[in-house]
Amino acid sequence: MKRAVIFFLLITFSYITTIHARNPQNSFVFFNTLVDSAYKNNYIIKSFENYVHSVQKNINITSSLFFPKIDFNYTFTGTTEPGQAAFLKAKQGKFSMNYYFNHMTNPPFVKSHTILISIMQPIFAKGKISLSKKEAQLNFKAAQDSLSEIKREIKFKIFSTLIGANKLFDNIDIAENMSRKAKTYLTTVENLYKNGISLKSDYLYAKFHLKKAEIFKNTLLNDLDKIRHALKQLTGKNYKIKKLDFMVKDNLVINDIIQYGLTHREDIAVTKKYIKIAEIELKKKRNEYLPEIYGFADYERNSETLHETDKGGYTVGAGIRLNIFNGMKNKNEIAKAKFALLRLKNILKNKEETLKREIKNSFVDFKNAKYEYDSLKELVESNKIALQLSENRFKQGLERITTLVEMETNYKNSLKELSTAKWDMVLKYYTILFKAGKF
Repeated sequence: MKRAVIFFLLITFSYITTIHARNPQNSFVFFNTLVDSAYKNNYIIKSFENYVHSVQKNINITSSLFFPKIDFNYTFTGTTEPGQAAFLKAKQGKFSMNYYFNHMTNPPFVKSHTILISIMQPIFAKGKISLSKKEAQLNFKAAQDSLSEIKREIKFKIFSTLIGANKLFDNIDIAENMSRKAKTYLTTVENLYKNGISLKSDYLYAKFHLKKAEIFKNTLLNDLDKIRHALKQLTGKNYKIKKLDFMVKDNLVINDIIQYGLTHREDIAVTKKYIKIAEIELKKKRNEYLPEIYGFADYERNSETLHETDKGGYTVGAGIRLNIFNGMKNKNEIAKAKFALLRLKNILKNKEETLKREIKNSFVDFKNAKYEYDSLKELVESNKIALQLSENRFKQGLERITTLVEMETNYKNSLKELSTAKWDMVLKYYTILFKAGKF
């Protein structure tokens, strides 16, 4: 009987050590492998990376506006309309007194080949070009921050999935031990029944208990397959899930965590960049009252035949456009830009307040989870002692199998609750870090 008790204690100890005796360093190596795979293969991340690349191209587009715009245009025209024909002859340099007196009212069919090369160079564009480039640069940085936030969310989903897997691994360990013990109980009851010490009902109950243990184990294994599929969707690859452990430290300072979150959370950084973009938009609207200056140069050739070269000329000049009055459009656009800027500032304040509240709530959740975990340790110890006493009485034929199974069920449930509380505590601890942008 002493050997049986020692064996039972070893099995019990293995329950507790499966929760604590894993190597955290190895855990993070495997976790980082999954995260790297997700960064390479996750379709959500891939699609947003393409968006970031497209936003980056806007910087080149706005930069190109500093350069002159060069156009080439070729036009063929044929007409017998007097005014148009005279105009084409004049452009060709062939409008003469002979044409005026003999062909002006009833001109022959006039052909014209026109080649036009024009250059337009902005000199002062109300600051729209430089400001648009700054907007494009800020948009690109905001897109990069959004991509980082998406990656961080995927990373935390992987972590949460692994937490769920660890709960299942602990429950599978419990189920396997429950199955082994059910087989031992069945053998013992069968021997007692053959010797006339136990009732047939106890023997049948022991067989039912073994089947129930096997069903419980198979259900957990099926649930583990669901976890594997979820992990594949996140990482893009099939991985054999391992038992992991993650360190939990009870030394976080809430004010430091909040301050870190306010300065490092990517979604807050994105909102701040959008505020800068809104400020640029407001400046652009105000600049509409300024003049716009540009220079231009044209080379135009008009001829009866395409290959003539002596009927061309150059035109150069500069222009200025000033908005005098456009029906109060500028004033309304400025007011609209101001409201857009105020809206974003209020969104930022709301995000900051939400962050503070979420971190504070996460701290409370973690403290409660830790207290529950510590309390359940005592319950596990109590149920373990009760099970030991019941098992000793059962082996002596002093206790029925139904009572023993009840004690074992209590112990098994307390172990499951302890495992759940432990992994919930870990998840809530890392939730604090996630909310602050540290994980």
